Amino acid sequence: MDFEAYFRKWTADNFIKMPASQMAPMGVTINNAMLPGVNQYFASVYHKIDVANLTFSGKAGFSYYNMDKEEAVNFYKNLYSDPKTTAFFPVIGLSAAYSDAISSTLGYGLMVEAAAELPETEAMFIAVKRAPTSSSWIGNPTLHQPLKTGARASLITTFARLELFSTFISNYVYLDKKKAGTTNYVTYRNIGAMMSGVNFVLEYKFVEMTASYTYAENKSDDSPLAEIPPLKVTTRLVSPKWMDMTFYLRHTYSDGQTRTDINLGETTTPAYNKLDLGLTGELRSLKFSVEVENLLNINYFSHLSYFRDPFKSGMKVFEPGTTVRINVGYAI
Repeated sequence: MDFEAYFRKWTADNFIKMPASQMAPMGVTINNAMLPGVNQYFASVYHKIDVANLTFSGKAGFSYYNMDKEEAVNFYKNLYSDPKTTAFFPVIGLSAAYSDAISSTLGYGLMVEAAAELPETEAMFIAVKRAPTSSSWIGNPTLHQPLKTGARASLITTFARLELFSTFISNYVYLDKKKAGTTNYVTYRNIGAMMSGVNFVLEYKFVEMTASYTYAENKSDDSPLAEIPPLKVTTRLVSPKWMDMTFYLRHTYSDGQTRTDINLGETTTPAYNKLDLGLTGELRSLKFSVEVENLLNINYFSHLSYFRDPFKSGMKVFEPGTTVRINVGYAI
């Protein structure tokens, strides 16, 4: 049986200074207790039991939160009539897995799980007041605990692995936009969410391939779930060893992501193809590697590469252009 216990404190201050204007000749400074001294006390026990081809595991414990700066409650009251300065959540997780071999080169596995998870601390307690022309960022101390149920199935051979999964989360913590009076707020709410997908890995002779795809749905609104990466396939061709050196060419394909949550201002992302080239080798006690990433110097960005609130949201961040890495190591 394994035990885990810890204490964490989140404290973050934020100062926003706005330049002088006709309405405010001296300018305006906003002081935020962005994370108002949030304390978390956590303890849990974990145990696993193996019976033949079955593996059972369980986790139980608790997490308790309180705040040092209770005056932040007045900010939460802009949206929530009865915000709490404390929160208590039980920690519970159960899973059962079964695996077996169909032949000497083929096997399979099945797993089911259920768990009560914890909302992120920032989702409950973040507090950032911004200028009236921008949306303020406010946590939701009344969030309910996410409850997850899921299943996985895998098929394994000597050179490949295929995994299918599906998960449903009630009380999934999700971004939300609200308005109180003339002030816009970004906050959090609980929704029902479903995620299903596939992962694939292949390693055969001189070919290595990984592929992953997730389909996710906001079941409360019948709309796509935000911040879900698209289909991505990476293929690596590796040469036979020659003069203690190995060359490789890696191709990455990322599909465009068109399933976005327009209510949150999420935008689509185009597909891209990227090539990398490299070699690894050794000479006596010397080991070295050279990699040229983004060989064709394409302009691209990943779906999840963008600035996020509370300070800036939606601006895409381009990935690096052609990058050369050289590593040299010497064994003594």
